[in-house]
Amino acid sequence: MPPTNILLITSDQQHYDTLGVTNPRIRTPHLDRLAAEGTRFDRAYCVNPTCSPSRATLITGMYPSAHGCWAIGVKLPEDAPTVGDIFQQHGYESILIDKTHFQPLRSEPGKPFFLWASFFDPHPPYILPEPWVSMYDPNAMQPGT
Repeated sequence: MPPTNILLITSDQQHYDTLGVTNPRIRTPHLDRLAAEGTRFDRAYCVNPTCSPSRATLITGMYPSAHGCWAIGVKLPEDAPTVGDIFQQHGYESILIDKTHFQPLRSEPGKPFFLWASFFDPHPPYILPEPWVSMYDPNAMQPGT
């Protein structure tokens, strides 16, 4: 059996019920298909209220007190073992796209991949472009459901 490509999708400040798979009022057909055909985690805990330490924990499996990236602006040590290192040891390319707050990764074509796509966030001021700004009626949305 050939190695499986792995895609990890993360996004900032996304509530669990902002996907169609968990909320029928939301239309996210492509993400819903990925959720149906892949693995979707429906329970997670954040180890730190800021993004850099949380992302570093995702790729190292360690708490911020162990990996050393304890706040925004504190770089993850280059010698910290990561999930990308483990995949590379097993013949995968490790690729990270977009927001990281730590060192970049290199890649080579032609190998199976572990790809982490980390999408930027809706941090304040929460300004949405079209067509998304008019896609839903805010009065039809119930916060926290």
